[in-house]
Amino acid sequence: MIRAVTGSTGRMDSHPDTRSQDIIDRVAAAGVGLPPWQAVCAVLETLGEVLPYGTAAYLASSLPDEMGAEVGRHFPADSAVSQIDRTEFLAAVARRCDCGLDAAERATRAVTEAIAATVPFAVMVNVEHVTPEPLLDLIGG
Repeated sequence: MIRAVTGSTGRMDSHPDTRSQDIIDRVAAAGVGLPPWQAVCAVLETLGEVLPYGTAAYLASSLPDEMGAEVGRHFPADSAVSQIDRTEFLAAVARRCDCGLDAAERATRAVTEAIAATVPFAVMVNVEHVTPEPLLDLIGG
């Protein structure tokens, strides 16, 4: 798994898939005030924890390998974990990024928009279809 980053832009030192750098660049350009790789990892892990296992796996397999590995939900269950409210979700991202809720919301929007611009449209349709309603406006699509 590649985690090395350099500088304030969070550019990855090496990566086999140019989509990784595209996602990182899009998150950096959004100006979320967090290291882009950290934001990507935090959002993907948290999002994966609230998606059904099959959808989380579908999302993970559609991402570059090092990012797909960050998608949470590492146990097989094909239903949503439980209804999570917006504050709980953003608090989990904030904990993983060591930031406040406002920064976590900006990071979530930036990451999901970058991912939506990179993965096949059908993947994001599937993700949006099963995303708990309080989180839908955070999902870029």
